[in-house]
Amino acid sequence: MNGVYITESNGHLHEEYKSGVDIKIQGQIKAFNAQGLNCTCHCIHPRMLSKWEKIKRRLIFLGDGMDWRITEEMKSADYLYIRKPFAFTFHFLNFLKRMRKLNPICSIIIEIPTYPYDKEFSEYWHRWPLLWEDRFCRKRLKAYVDRMAVLGDWSSLFGIPTLQIFNGMDLEKVTIKKQNPDSTINICCMARFEYWHGADRLLAGLENYQKAGVPGNIHVYLAGDGSEIKELKKQTKESGLNNMVTFCGLLNRQEMDKLYDKCDIAVASLGGFRKNVSVSSELKSREYLAKGIPFFYAGEIDVFINEPVNFCLQIPANNTPVDMEEILMFYKDLIQRQTKQELSSQIRAYAERNIGWEKALEPVIHWIKNDKE
Repeated sequence: MNGVYITESNGHLHEEYKSGVDIKIQGQIKAFNAQGLNCTCHCIHPRMLSKWEKIKRRLIFLGDGMDWRITEEMKSADYLYIRKPFAFTFHFLNFLKRMRKLNPICSIIIEIPTYPYDKEFSEYWHRWPLLWEDRFCRKRLKAYVDRMAVLGDWSSLFGIPTLQIFNGMDLEKVTIKKQNPDSTINICCMARFEYWHGADRLLAGLENYQKAGVPGNIHVYLAGDGSEIKELKKQTKESGLNNMVTFCGLLNRQEMDKLYDKCDIAVASLGGFRKNVSVSSELKSREYLAKGIPFFYAGEIDVFINEPVNFCLQIPANNTPVDMEEILMFYKDLIQRQTKQELSSQIRAYAERNIGWEKALEPVIHWIKNDKE
């Protein structure tokens, strides 16, 4: 069988600085290929636009500016696996319609990485036209799409049956971390920072900890870019936390590994509730598990529901500052029961059992192989 993985390009798939999403895409393609599904990747790029066309992109129903051409590979593919574009648009619907005409027996699956996702649009007024177009177009997907691959327990989306998956990790590409020999407890958070990651809660908790004068050295490393970085830097400065927080910027794989080696505990999403996500399948939780680093999080994490853990700490899913004393007590309790290396080995073993990509995509792989039955 032959298939094409279709994704909007964010510019890093073939570069040194790969995001978590880039790594995920490569891991999924590898898993499809390992199961004999012969998958290639096609990146949808923005077309060259005039100034007027760029203005039109912000107006409802006047195009998304993306190059939705159909390749020869797509015309003969047995299946298309499409990672949800930023918005469902008329251009995207037209692409699906043309695909159905040119290759009527091709199975079409769309992955929705986060649902519900409307708040990702509504947070910014200039995205509202795209939200309105998305709401209009997604009701019409069922005419062209066979299955929706979803991270969650939705039985159908937009009138289309679902295949329930979760985010995984290519464990062969991730080595277990080394251990921090210093007395300072280093905390890291890797993300493309948005409001719903909740990093502001971490900084607010750090400010409270500093004001309380609690003994103990802590340093926080925020690694990545994103629309929220400017606000986080402002909060750090206004709270007097410059000596306790380092903004690392976007890191490549080698730089990320070095940061993991010097850190003791990590931070997963603390604000999923801000976009109505109660059960998370976020990529960075998989990265932390694969590296063997304990972490804290808000809400629920999908894989922990089936196999609970004692090396991660769940905190309240609300806007309260992180209780840093609780975090430190939790971590110190962990390393009193075992060495740091034993702790990392325990976490990595959990990852080996639970988050490989072939297991994560098993429902999709089975459905494709069994001819949509």
